[in-house]
Amino acid sequence: MEWIFLICMTVELGIKACARGLIFTPNAILASSGGVIDFLVWIGSIGTIFLPPHVSRPSFGYKLLCLRCIRPVRIFKLLPPVRKVAKERDMDIKSGLTLNPDWTLNLDGH
Repeated sequence: MEWIFLICMTVELGIKACARGLIFTPNAILASSGGVIDFLVWIGSIGTIFLPPHVSRPSFGYKLLCLRCIRPVRIFKLLPPVRKVAKERDMDIKSGLTLNPDWTLNLDGH
């Protein structure tokens, strides 16, 4: 499972780096906090694949394992777009529920 995650994330970061740049462009990956988190998670994933099964606490390998713990933080990057979609959905629902004052019910069928 770790290999699948690493391959998918490598492809994702590679495509982003080609499209937006890595450091020295206006929309660079490492110019935003979300990009930095992605990069740190990716570095931690690469490092942990080559670690032995048991790692002592004060070692560099342990620090790489700690980087893996920030993986769930990636979900917070999605929250602003999700909020925007939910807000637009709520506005659509509200506009659908409001009645048009010019609306009349035609029971005659004419």
